[in-house]
Amino acid sequence: MKEQIFSAKNGVDVKFKHKPSKYDFNHIVFVFSGFLKSIPGNYDFIRALEDCPCDVIWINDDFEGMYSYYLCVNMNFRVENAITEFIKHQVQKKSLPWDNVTVTGFSKGGTAALYYGLKLDIKNIVTTVPQIYIGSYLDKHWKPTAKHMMGENYSKIKIQYLDNLLPHLIYKDTNIKKNIYLLTSESDEQYELHIKPFISLFGKYSNFNLLKTYSLFVRQHNQVTGHHTSLLLSIYYALASEAVPRFNDGLVSFFGSQPALTSESSLEPLIDLQKINIVGNRLFIEGIALLKGLDAENYSDIDYKLIFKGTKNYSKPLAKDDKPKLTRDFFENTIISYDKCWFTTYKHEGIDISDIDRGSYVLHIKIKIKNHEENIELVSLKNIVISNNIFTFSSSSTKNILTFS
Repeated sequence: MKEQIFSAKNGVDVKFKHKPSKYDFNHIVFVFSGFLKSIPGNYDFIRALEDCPCDVIWINDDFEGMYSYYLCVNMNFRVENAITEFIKHQVQKKSLPWDNVTVTGFSKGGTAALYYGLKLDIKNIVTTVPQIYIGSYLDKHWKPTAKHMMGENYSKIKIQYLDNLLPHLIYKDTNIKKNIYLLTSESDEQYELHIKPFISLFGKYSNFNLLKTYSLFVRQHNQVTGHHTSLLLSIYYALASEAVPRFNDGLVSFFGSQPALTSESSLEPLIDLQKINIVGNRLFIEGIALLKGLDAENYSDIDYKLIFKGTKNYSKPLAKDDKPKLTRDFFENTIISYDKCWFTTYKHEGIDISDIDRGSYVLHIKIKIKNHEENIELVSLKNIVISNNIFTFSSSSTKNILTFS
């Protein structure tokens, strides 16, 4: 799918991608995206929805080179006007009734789905982990976007203005014949502020479904959506088929299978070097290093050292990073947290290697998790070969060699 541009009457360009419907499906899904990197450009769920039989339109939140919550730049709501025009244009072009329209999104995109679903009186809204208080959230967590939307020296009044946008729509909405699906989790660090106070208000809608996950694999905000892709797809496919779902009197409590507790640890090391580079006198390196069966939920649980073995040996400290995805990736039916089993360099600034003599070395990593320690050759599950005028490096699943030119 190629990116397309819709030029609104007010001069704002809306970037989007469109997957046409198949067969006789007469429905359209608009997808709003969440934050991904420091600058916009992402289209969420684009692979997950590529086989959805109805029309799917992904809208990019890229307005003047920065995210905007699909709303405004410098408190000018020309973006909102352009999005509104775009949605209406697409629906009219398909000659669809508004009952055959769904808006959906995830995190920031979930906020946008709620906003436009309520503002445009759209029948079907599927939202995951949205932020209700937009201004406060931006002020605390996304300063560049906050300045982009509210101005360089924004005031508390502007924060409050954005905070009031969604609550105002929720409180004032009198058309309660809507199908709203809200996926959330009490483990989401945003739940207490952004979701919990509004659950009773959503209860006024005739088909409000609270989809709440208690899975052990959902322990923070950015894990909620991905862990329940299949549930979300079932809703989209049902709506596209004119089969509006209603779940368990409006409540789904997902616990999943409960992994068995175990007191035994295999202690088998799993090493996977994923990135390595040298710039000037600094070595940049990242990857996975864990001992199977040993928890590393906290930074204090684990310690790494990088060992250079050659005619002379050197030892350099490594840092850890938080990667909860590792706990999912290496799950083997036991409750083990590998959250901090990602080695990297302090503040991702690299390691000073100016004191290391020229020559060839085999890289090892020393892992210490609680009272257990292993010294393992730093191998990669995929072959890595790098060569330039500073160094050469090659690694396989069994060995590696680093040579300074």
